[in-house]
This record gives sequence, structure tokens and C-alpha cells, in this order.
Amino acid sequence: MPELMGSLSRRVYGHGPALTLATAVLAQLLPFSQLGLPQTVVSDALMATAFGWGLTNAVRRNNLAALRSWPVVAVVIGLTVAFTGALGTPSPVTAIIGLGRIVEIFLIFPLTFLLVIRRKTDLYIVLSALGALWGIQALIGVVQSLSQTGALIFGHATVRRVKKQPLNLIS
Repeated sequence: MPELMGSLSRRVYGHGPALTLATAVLAQLLPFSQLGLPQTVVSDALMATAFGWGLTNAVRRNNLAALRSWPVVAVVIGLTVAFTGALGTPSPVTAIIGLGRIVEIFLIFPLTFLLVIRRKTDLYIVLSALGALWGIQALIGVVQSLSQTGALIFGHATVRRVKKQPLNLIS
């Protein structure tokens, strides 16, 4: 039995960064706001952990080719321009917070994905989590549409309420 547990822990640890990234993706579904936490704080922490773990593994293996690719350079340049533009807005703090979310979605997640995927199993783990997230979110949208209720946004149910309106194909 101890040999089995040792073998299992080595196999799970080998997929640790991919499992952490998958957990960060699935953490988007949990209602942390009901526990008094900001909704994204747990998934952000897990994303940062997966990114650090993947970057550490890449540095240790001297495999940083993913970080030197032209799409990464283009995204970094684009985000630098966006950050500079955010500083000139009437509310730079709000703009930079929004930009931080964009950086996480369009830079950190793809880089983490590139860094943690080493085997097909890692790819299957992360894509399964993304598929589950998309499927559950789509199901929630269908239920909201059929029940004509909306999402609670900032405590207001009428912000995105689905209303029945006659279908007008001519206009």
C-alpha cells in the first residue's frame, strides 16, 4: 500500500502546475462573495501559484522558449501601451484595476498555459476544466433565459434581467 501511495503522489505532483491552473479555472464557479471574499481573490491566488510553479519549472529546465515567442512580445507591447493610456483617464485607479483583469485574462493565463503544459495529460486536465467552466456557465445562462431571471450584479437583480420582447425580424 505505501508503494501505491508514493507512486500516486509522484504522478499527481508531476501534474501539479496543470492541476493548480485547472483549479483556478474552476474556482470561478464558486460563490466566494457569500463568504465575504472578493469573487476573484481565490482564483487570482491560484493563478499566481500556477504561474510561479510553471515559471520555476521552466527556469529549472531551461525551457523559456514560450516566453520569447512573438505573440508574447506583441501582447506585452500592447498591454504597455494600454497601461500608459490608462494613466491618462479621469479615474486612473479604476482603469488600472480593469487593466489588471485584462492582463490576467490575456497575458497571465496564456503564459501560464504555455508554461504548465508539458504532456498530453496536462493539456487534457486544463482543457477539461475550461470545458466544465464553459458548460456550466452556458447552463446557467439557459436557465436564466428560460426562467426570465437575471444575474445579481452588485446586488441588483434588474441589471441584466432577461425580458420577453416580441421578435421583430423586419427592423
